[in-house]
Amino acid sequence: MIMAMVSQETEKACENGAQIAIDPRESEPAFSLGTDMDDLGTRTYSIEKMKDGGISFHYTMEKNINTIMPSNTTDDYIVGEGSKFTSKLDYTLKGTEFQRLSELDYTKFDDSDAWKLFNNLEKTDDGSKQYAEHKLEKIVNSFSQEFKVNATCIMSINMTLMPSETDLIG
Repeated sequence: MIMAMVSQETEKACENGAQIAIDPRESEPAFSLGTDMDDLGTRTYSIEKMKDGGISFHYTMEKNINTIMPSNTTDDYIVGEGSKFTSKLDYTLKGTEFQRLSELDYTKFDDSDAWKLFNNLEKTDDGSKQYAEHKLEKIVNSFSQEFKVNATCIMSINMTLMPSETDLIG
Protein backbone atom coordinates (compact mmCIF):
# COMPACT_ATOMS: atom_id res chain seq x y z
CA MET A 1 0.00 0.00 0.00
CA ILE A 2 2.76 2.42 0.94
CA MET A 3 4.75 1.59 -2.19
CA ALA A 4 1.68 2.41 -4.25
CA MET A 5 1.43 5.80 -2.55
CA VAL A 6 5.05 6.76 -3.33
CA SER A 7 4.81 5.59 -6.95
CA GLN A 8 4.42 7.79 -9.98
CA GLU A 9 0.63 7.36 -9.71
CA THR A 10 0.46 9.81 -6.80
CA GLU A 11 2.36 12.36 -8.83
CA LYS A 12 0.11 11.80 -11.83
CA ALA A 13 -2.97 12.19 -9.62
CA CYS A 14 -1.66 15.44 -8.15
CA GLU A 15 -0.81 17.00 -11.49
CA ASN A 16 -3.17 15.38 -14.00
CA GLY A 17 -6.03 15.08 -11.51
CA ALA A 18 -5.86 18.81 -10.85
CA GLN A 19 -5.87 19.52 -14.58
CA ILE A 20 -8.98 17.34 -15.08
CA ALA A 21 -10.78 18.71 -11.98
CA ILE A 22 -10.55 22.25 -13.38
CA ASP A 23 -12.08 21.19 -16.72
CA PRO A 24 -15.78 22.24 -16.78
CA ARG A 25 -16.79 18.67 -17.73
CA GLU A 26 -14.22 17.05 -15.43
CA SER A 27 -13.20 14.72 -18.24
CA GLU A 28 -10.05 16.05 -19.93
CA PRO A 29 -7.10 18.16 -18.82
CA ALA A 30 -8.05 21.87 -18.82
CA PHE A 31 -4.40 22.79 -19.39
CA SER A 32 -0.94 21.31 -19.72
CA LEU A 33 2.33 22.60 -18.33
CA GLY A 34 5.77 22.82 -19.88
CA THR A 35 8.87 22.39 -17.77
CA ASP A 36 12.61 22.41 -18.19
CA MET A 37 13.59 18.74 -18.30
CA ASP A 38 16.82 19.60 -16.46
CA ASP A 39 14.82 21.00 -13.52
CA LEU A 40 12.15 18.54 -12.44
CA GLY A 41 11.44 20.38 -9.17
CA THR A 42 11.01 18.74 -5.78
CA ARG A 43 8.71 16.15 -4.30
CA THR A 44 8.35 15.44 -0.61
CA TYR A 45 6.58 12.53 1.03
CA SER A 46 5.66 12.03 4.65
CA ILE A 47 4.03 8.82 5.83
CA GLU A 48 2.88 8.30 9.40
CA LYS A 49 1.49 5.19 11.00
CA MET A 50 -1.42 6.23 13.19
CA LYS A 51 -2.23 4.74 16.60
CA ASP A 52 -5.22 2.86 15.17
CA GLY A 53 -2.99 1.13 12.57
CA GLY A 54 -3.99 3.41 9.72
CA ILE A 55 -1.77 5.70 7.71
CA SER A 56 -1.54 9.40 7.14
CA PHE A 57 0.22 10.36 3.92
CA HIS A 58 1.32 13.86 2.87
CA TYR A 59 2.77 14.73 -0.53
CA THR A 60 3.97 18.01 -2.01
CA MET A 61 5.13 18.65 -5.58
CA GLU A 62 6.75 21.92 -6.54
CA LYS A 63 8.10 22.53 -10.00
CA ASN A 64 9.05 25.47 -12.12
CA ILE A 65 7.08 25.90 -15.33
CA ASN A 66 7.97 27.75 -18.52
CA THR A 67 4.78 27.34 -20.57
CA ILE A 68 1.09 26.74 -20.05
CA MET A 69 -1.27 25.51 -22.76
CA PRO A 70 -5.04 25.72 -22.24
CA SER A 71 -6.87 22.71 -23.68
CA ASN A 72 -8.96 24.82 -26.06
CA THR A 73 -5.90 25.92 -28.05
CA THR A 74 -2.73 24.58 -29.61
CA ASP A 75 -0.76 27.63 -28.48
CA ASP A 76 1.75 27.45 -25.66
CA TYR A 77 1.91 30.60 -23.58
CA ILE A 78 5.40 31.37 -22.35
CA VAL A 79 5.52 32.35 -18.70
CA GLY A 80 8.35 34.16 -16.96
CA GLU A 81 10.97 33.16 -14.45
CA GLY A 82 9.50 32.41 -11.04
CA SER A 83 6.43 30.68 -12.49
CA LYS A 84 5.68 27.47 -10.63
CA PHE A 85 3.12 24.78 -9.98
CA THR A 86 2.55 23.41 -6.47
CA SER A 87 0.29 20.51 -5.60
CA LYS A 88 -0.36 19.12 -2.12
CA LEU A 89 -2.13 15.93 -1.15
CA ASP A 90 -3.19 14.78 2.31
CA TYR A 91 -4.55 11.24 2.51
CA THR A 92 -5.76 9.47 5.65
CA LEU A 93 -6.75 5.83 5.85
CA LYS A 94 -8.13 4.60 9.19
CA GLY A 95 -6.82 1.38 10.69
CA THR A 96 -10.11 -0.48 10.31
CA GLU A 97 -10.22 0.32 6.59
CA PHE A 98 -6.55 -0.59 6.18
CA GLN A 99 -7.31 -3.98 7.78
CA ARG A 100 -10.40 -4.52 5.60
CA LEU A 101 -8.41 -3.78 2.44
CA SER A 102 -5.62 -6.14 3.48
CA GLU A 103 -8.10 -9.02 3.70
CA LEU A 104 -9.58 -8.64 0.19
CA ASP A 105 -8.99 -11.17 -2.57
CA TYR A 106 -7.65 -8.91 -5.32
CA THR A 107 -7.86 -11.68 -7.93
CA LYS A 108 -11.60 -10.86 -7.92
CA PHE A 109 -11.02 -7.19 -8.78
CA ASP A 110 -12.44 -6.42 -12.22
CA ASP A 111 -11.51 -3.10 -13.80
CA SER A 112 -12.66 -3.90 -17.35
CA ASP A 113 -15.58 -1.43 -17.16
CA ALA A 114 -13.21 1.22 -15.79
CA TRP A 115 -10.86 0.80 -18.75
CA LYS A 116 -13.78 1.15 -21.17
CA LEU A 117 -14.77 4.42 -19.49
CA PHE A 118 -11.16 5.61 -19.37
CA ASN A 119 -10.62 5.15 -23.11
CA ASN A 120 -14.11 5.80 -24.47
CA LEU A 121 -14.90 8.91 -26.48
CA GLU A 122 -18.58 9.86 -26.66
CA LYS A 123 -20.32 11.92 -29.31
CA THR A 124 -21.50 15.23 -27.80
CA ASP A 125 -24.36 17.54 -28.76
CA ASP A 126 -22.08 19.64 -30.96
CA GLY A 127 -20.98 16.54 -32.92
CA SER A 128 -17.49 16.36 -31.44
CA LYS A 129 -16.15 13.37 -29.54
CA GLN A 130 -15.07 13.84 -25.95
CA TYR A 131 -14.50 11.74 -22.87
CA ALA A 132 -17.52 11.16 -20.64
CA GLU A 133 -18.47 14.00 -18.34
CA HIS A 134 -17.19 13.35 -14.78
CA LYS A 135 -15.03 10.58 -16.25
CA LEU A 136 -12.93 9.83 -13.15
CA GLU A 137 -15.95 9.70 -10.86
CA LYS A 138 -17.67 7.27 -13.23
CA ILE A 139 -14.55 5.10 -13.28
CA VAL A 140 -14.50 4.83 -9.48
CA ASN A 141 -18.23 4.13 -9.44
CA SER A 142 -17.67 1.22 -11.85
CA PHE A 143 -15.74 -0.71 -9.17
CA SER A 144 -17.62 -3.16 -7.01
CA GLN A 145 -18.38 -1.74 -3.56
CA GLU A 146 -15.96 -4.03 -1.72
CA PHE A 147 -13.00 -2.57 -3.67
CA LYS A 148 -13.87 1.07 -3.07
CA VAL A 149 -11.53 2.65 -0.52
CA ASN A 150 -13.06 4.66 2.30
CA ALA A 151 -10.43 7.32 3.03
CA THR A 152 -10.08 11.06 3.39
CA CYS A 153 -8.24 12.75 0.54
CA ILE A 154 -7.69 16.49 0.28
CA MET A 155 -5.75 18.00 -2.59
CA SER A 156 -4.85 21.60 -3.33
CA ILE A 157 -2.97 23.28 -6.14
CA ASN A 158 -1.38 26.66 -6.53
CA MET A 159 0.11 28.21 -9.66
CA THR A 160 2.25 31.29 -9.79
CA LEU A 161 2.32 32.66 -13.33
CA MET A 162 4.82 35.44 -13.93
CA PRO A 163 4.88 37.55 -17.10
CA SER A 164 7.43 36.58 -19.75
CA GLU A 165 10.16 38.97 -20.88
CA THR A 166 8.12 39.67 -24.02
CA ASP A 167 5.06 40.55 -21.95
CA LEU A 168 7.11 42.91 -19.78
CA ILE A 169 8.58 44.72 -22.79
CA GLY A 170 5.38 44.82 -24.88
